[in-house]
Amino acid sequence: MELGERINLHGHGVRARYLAGPPNLGSEPTTTELRLRRHVCQLCDAVLTVGPRRVVPGYVYSAMAIGLALLLWGVLGQADAAIQRAIGVHRIHGASRPERWQALPRRPAPQRARQASAPRRASTRSTSTRRAPS
Repeated sequence: MELGERINLHGHGVRARYLAGPPNLGSEPTTTELRLRRHVCQLCDAVLTVGPRRVVPGYVYSAMAIGLALLLWGVLGQADAAIQRAIGVHRIHGASRPERWQALPRRPAPQRARQASAPRRASTRSTSTRRAPS
């Protein structure tokens, strides 16, 4: 595409999306509804969703909430329950209460650092943006 060429994107409405986590550092976690703009490419029918940087595609929590949770767990070594209180928006946990979180097993810090620097495999998750046929 050359500079000055047509982009061929047309407005395609808005999409409501919920974003969870604290809005600012040190504030209470909340759930916020955002209205994201959608555009459709007239050449390939791809649908693009445009939102603020704090929205991470495929995640309910904001980028700041994810980063803060990783900081509290990985660097400061806080317990899962403390991280849930600082980041989580749900106050009643039931079967998924912090004591039962199995996603973050406890390891000594040096082993965690070595594991974080290991190469990662490519994701196999599909992220198609094509519209369904009309």
